[in-house]
Formats: sequence, C-alpha cells, structure tokens
Amino acid sequence: MVNTLLDAVTKQLGKKFGTSYHYYMEDVEQDFVKPCFTVDARLPVQRSKSPTLYDRKFPLIIHYFTNNEKTKKRELYSMGEQLAECLEYLNFEGGLLRGRDLSWRVTEGVLQFFVTYEFTTKLVTEPENSMEQLLRKLMHR
Repeated sequence: MVNTLLDAVTKQLGKKFGTSYHYYMEDVEQDFVKPCFTVDARLPVQRSKSPTLYDRKFPLIIHYFTNNEKTKKRELYSMGEQLAECLEYLNFEGGLLRGRDLSWRVTEGVLQFFVTYEFTTKLVTEPENSMEQLLRKLMHR
C-alpha cells in the first residue's frame, strides 16, 4: 500500500512539473540529477477499527533539490507553495485523498515538504470454502 501511495505522489509531481525534473523513490547516495524530488514515507501507522476495517495514516516527506544557486531560497519557497497546491488532493486508487498537515521548511539548502494522507481500508478475504467446494470434498472421500 505504501508503495502505491508513493507512486501516486510521484505521478502527481510528474504531471505538475514535467520531465525537466527527476523523481526518486529510492535512496540515491550520490550523482542524482538536479533539479529533483525524493519521496519517502516517514512513519506509516495502521489502526484496527474492526476485524476488517483499518485506519491508515501515511506521513510523507518530499525533498526538493534545486540546481539554481543564484536565487535558491526564493525558488525553494516558491516550490513549497507549489507543492502545497499540487499535493493537497491526490488521485489514489480511483478516488481523491486530501493531504493533511501540509508544511515545509528549508534546511541546508534543501526544501523539506511534509504531508499526511489518511484513509480507511477494508480487508477483503475470500471465503475459506464455498458450499460447492465442501460438497466436492465430501463426495471424494
């Protein structure tokens, strides 16, 4: 589920900012291409509401690295506002998720953007045995 959500965020970023930016979900130790975004989950939480319903909470962090050294802070602040607009509503599994607690800060020349997505999922299980399967088992004994 978390990978699906990260993919949705990356796709949304790609729609907004296009191919002139690079998007990473995996750690890149060095040689990543700027300007770029990295997308990562911070501390996903799942709480059971019932035997089949779960509240899911996914706090995410998006880092933005610019290649513009002359107006770095201005660009990072502008990008924080653009990310808030872009990620407030996320297309996810055929519906819209609303981002909560959107915030950002600039630390050591990198924009850190925070957003949390919350939703409820239902555990879908197939019945262990249908009546037809039980009858077949009884007949083969």
